[in-house]
Amino acid sequence: MVLNLLLFKTSPMRKTKRCSKCRKRKPLEGFNRQSDKPDGLQSACRACNKANGKRYYRDNKAKFRARNKKRREGHIAWVNTLRDHPCMDCKGSFPTCVMEFDHREGEAKTAAVAKMVTDSYSKESILAEIQKCDLVCANCHRIRTHRRRRTLGYRPKAGQQTLNL
Repeated sequence: MVLNLLLFKTSPMRKTKRCSKCRKRKPLEGFNRQSDKPDGLQSACRACNKANGKRYYRDNKAKFRARNKKRREGHIAWVNTLRDHPCMDCKGSFPTCVMEFDHREGEAKTAAVAKMVTDSYSKESILAEIQKCDLVCANCHRIRTHRRRRTLGYRPKAGQQTLNL
């Protein structure tokens, strides 16, 4: 029996499979993998799986949105606890809405932390991004950015006032 399944799974003669949903015979490449199936493939083709997924989302949209909102709110509360520390530059203590994560120079930035939170990235990936950052208040963040840009050769537009920081 096991040998038959192995031969069935790896047989070079078998090039197509019938979809359990649309009943059409399609090439094996048109099916997603599923290791617990005898042939190692899902019973429905990729196109039918995609249509089924879209239909399921449409029918359960409120549930999906509620779950995502709950996850996002949890992430926001969690990141706000991480922001509840003094500024690394001026040592001032401010509300969490004023504190920002500034990526250190030389660190590869994946994305802005705030964007990762609103896009519901995993806590592990958000924390990995935060570890590349310094926690500073909004004023110190603007000053840091101004200094960085000045050293990179950014020039103000004609008529713009410059800061001597």
